[in-house]
Amino acid sequence: VGPARSSGLVDFDQPTNGAAEAYRCLAAVFADHTVLASRVTMFTSPEGSREKTAAVVNLAAALAESGSSVCLVDGDLRSRTLTHDLDADSQKGLTNVISGDTNVRDVLVSSGTVTLLGAGPAASKPTQLFGTRFAGVMNELAARFDHVIIDAPPLPEFADAALISRSANETVIVVRSEKTSRKKLTAAVDLLAEANAHLFGIVIVAAGRRASGPQGKRRAGKRHASGSQTKVASTNGRLTVAELDDREWGQAGTRAAW
Repeated sequence: VGPARSSGLVDFDQPTNGAAEAYRCLAAVFADHTVLASRVTMFTSPEGSREKTAAVVNLAAALAESGSSVCLVDGDLRSRTLTHDLDADSQKGLTNVISGDTNVRDVLVSSGTVTLLGAGPAASKPTQLFGTRFAGVMNELAARFDHVIIDAPPLPEFADAALISRSANETVIVVRSEKTSRKKLTAAVDLLAEANAHLFGIVIVAAGRRASGPQGKRRAGKRHASGSQTKVASTNGRLTVAELDDREWGQAGTRAAW
């Protein structure tokens, strides 16, 4: 990934970087679950956080490192954090395409090993933009890239993410230990369910290094990558909020539950 301002990005050039290895593991799990030749995945969180955007960029970097073509889409037309963090032109992007002012190929920009579709100029009513035209743009990108990853606004604070999820194959929720409440997470999951979104998984940043179950036994069907207080664990099938271990909320590291 090209020059970025976010402090949450990891250095994939350091061979002993545990966080980089965690995201490589996450990318492997992500690729393993790919059913379609191209997939569109939306990332959201129960509250506004730069950790979500950092997770999006780190995953994209790991996927690109493995040889996949990746397009990042800044779908947060309110804060436009992804566009800002990757130091992209804020006047050319998604809103230009949706309004019909330009073609998507004319506003795609290279950011290191990935491609970015920035947010574009500010929109007065962002919620109204995520309809048929937006779905068409996502389909166009899916035909060109192996992975299309949308950085969406927080849910349930804004309705945008629920609308965006209709144009995505999968949805991922990013939460933070000691910050995200179960109440907010449950509300986000419920709203996505009402929108018929498919919840692919939950990524917990600053989560426990522990990869074991309540009795200290490793849970079946998991993969682990650890180091530098970072761990990613994956499970087959969907994860409900009730299955998240309370102890995961108060440790340090990175964890993904699928």
